[in-house]
Amino acid sequence: MIFLSFLFLALRTAQLVFALVVLGLSGHVAATWTHSNSGLSASSSPVPSEVAFMIICSVVAMLSVVYLELAPKFLPSISHPYASISLETTNTLFLFAGSIALAAFLDRLSPTATSSCPFGTSGASSWSGHCINIAAAAAAAALGIVAALLWALSAFLTINDMFKLKHPRMNMTRKLSVFSIHKDNAGKQETV
Repeated sequence: MIFLSFLFLALRTAQLVFALVVLGLSGHVAATWTHSNSGLSASSSPVPSEVAFMIICSVVAMLSVVYLELAPKFLPSISHPYASISLETTNTLFLFAGSIALAAFLDRLSPTATSSCPFGTSGASSWSGHCINIAAAAAAAALGIVAALLWALSAFLTINDMFKLKHPRMNMTRKLSVFSIHKDNAGKQETV
């Protein structure tokens, strides 16, 4: 049980770090995209929806980590094991979808590569910074996939733990749990 608690803490830490890195890379791409057309206002060059979706996915992942780690310990009344499973699987699906969409967008943006920029810049002629911005977007897509795999592993371990041991992981991280109801042999008393 202690090993599983440390494993979940390490997973949550890695999920938070990857969400921050993907948020930073996607934010960089969004900031350079809006300022790419010199002399034009930012409203004439909106951020691509793929980049905006990755930003949203990163923010939701960070908020999910906060909820999944703090709610069972400090606010057990708002913590539920099925909420944990749904958050983990939702983050997995959203990060996979966002990373695939961003990679497809990069494929449309840079169809050819040159020796000076292995990511290609033919479609990004109006995008300032060219190669470094495309590399940042490609890194955000790749790290988004890694983050999604971390969320998938976390969801698998939570589901496995919940149904194998018939106790949610939240019960292992606290001495008293709202979700664990123990019945004595007579079946007359219940403790929460």
